[in-house]
Amino acid sequence: MVENEDTAFFHNNTWLAVMHGRYLQELGHTNLATVHKMKHLERVKLVVALVTSCVRDGLGGARVELKDPTGSIWGYVAEKTDEVFERKIKVDVCVIMRETVIWRPGKITYLNITSKNLEDVFQE
Repeated sequence: MVENEDTAFFHNNTWLAVMHGRYLQELGHTNLATVHKMKHLERVKLVVALVTSCVRDGLGGARVELKDPTGSIWGYVAEKTDEVFERKIKVDVCVIMRETVIWRPGKITYLNITSKNLEDVFQE
């Protein structure tokens, strides 16, 4: 898990708007602490998280740090992700993902973010 004691971002307007929206009230929302306990290549039904860092890899993809009130996790935005979504993914946006695959190549857990599972990118 990404270690960072900074939780001030939960007062972020984007996070608060999504928290009070329909996504977190839908059945099947999985928090990031639970995602860490899931198996390699298992699918997560619904994940909602705030992007707290974003580093482009120069090949069209990006590595992002995602947080929710239960913890944090890394995500990888695939280089073939829809360009409209790709440009919107940056720090302080919420990403809403469905049927996201957990990728665990070693001790680090990633969520594999693609055009198929990226439902929305929300910014207040």
